[in-house]
Amino acid sequence: MEILADYHTHTVYSHGKGSIEDNVKVAISKGIKKIGISDHGYKNVAYGVKIDDFEKMREEIDILNEKYKNQIEILLGVECNILDNKGNIDLNDKIYRYFDYVMAGYHFGSIPTSLKGVVNMCQNYFFKSEKAKEYNTEAIVNTIKNKGGILKGYNTDGRGFVKSILDKDYDIKNKKVMIIGAGGACRSIAIEMASQGVKSIEIRNRSLDRANEIIDSINKNFNTEANCSKDAIDSSCLMDIDILINTTPIGMESDLCPIDTNIVIDKKLLVCDIVYKPQNTSFLKWAKKNNLEIIYGIDMLINQALEAFYIWTGINPCNEDFKYIKKLYENSI
Repeated sequence: MEILADYHTHTVYSHGKGSIEDNVKVAISKGIKKIGISDHGYKNVAYGVKIDDFEKMREEIDILNEKYKNQIEILLGVECNILDNKGNIDLNDKIYRYFDYVMAGYHFGSIPTSLKGVVNMCQNYFFKSEKAKEYNTEAIVNTIKNKGGILKGYNTDGRGFVKSILDKDYDIKNKKVMIIGAGGACRSIAIEMASQGVKSIEIRNRSLDRANEIIDSINKNFNTEANCSKDAIDSSCLMDIDILINTTPIGMESDLCPIDTNIVIDKKLLVCDIVYKPQNTSFLKWAKKNNLEIIYGIDMLINQALEAFYIWTGINPCNEDFKYIKKLYENSI
């Protein structure tokens, strides 16, 4: 696999070590054909770009594109700060026209839009609470592309997840699905699976507010039957489904499991986890112990990234690209 582009680099305009041209020169030396300069959005008190500097960055990149036009393409992006759970980011009418693409993420030091946002920031960075994780996932947009001056957002979780299943030659049409969790990943995955023709989706979550929003959207727009419940998962409810998916962060860098690992089940069931660290989560270990088929979280993560690459570049990655990236991951653990 040839690495063609790097869309996530920082410079001295935020908290990088070199200038824009320094980054360009290093990219050229590594054979990169396209580089994105993506310093932090201006509503970050620690390392945000000064809002007036984006125009200067645009001018500088236009000059460098002319200087290095036969060697590399240089894009101006921005790593915006997600400011609240409504999806507001620090991008306004004054500056959006300067950018070729936009990324967004939660960052310590960003300026919240409400007291609730301040509380969430404290919970997120100091206490690592589950409530903060749920708040954060509500606003996540994985990929944004500038189409003729209009910024279009995509959540590639669902596409990446479903592709991971289809790549295993597993037919999801008319299948019964149970999803654990009701955050942003659940919404994206559930809607994508409904669009692919699954028969039913049941969401299991501790609270039903978010789950009800998701199932209402599915019931109104698809032929898939959707419902939700707060009930604990047991062997009897697993006997009536074909696919079980964990969309919560439970198991990330821990031995926790979203279901009772003492459950024993003897049927054909596909078990999927979106948690990718560790690769073999307690949830997937439980599935293997019961001789069930599994899908690893890293598969969705890679397919999600490849989908974003396609959206940005129009280049459709192949299965060999997936295998190459997964091999790099497996060699690193």
